[in-house]
Amino acid sequence: MIYLISGSSRCGKTTLAQFLSKQLSIPWLATDTLKSIVSECISSSDFNKMFPKSVMRRQTKKRRNMALKILKSYF
Repeated sequence: MIYLISGSSRCGKTTLAQFLSKQLSIPWLATDTLKSIVSECISSSDFNKMFPKSVMRRQTKKRRNMALKILKSYF
């Protein structure tokens, strides 16, 4: 099952996701993490087409390594 939590900026989405993750013993991924994974799998131009309004922060080495680790665990 996948739970999607949405809302405006600073409304508590992450806090709620972390709470539910602990209570239900399920993993959670932030949207930035998913965007990092997608950016590793497609070209920059395709990424910009898929996420035209994205304000994704510049990938740090830590975030890139996390995205690659997640990808490797599934493939």
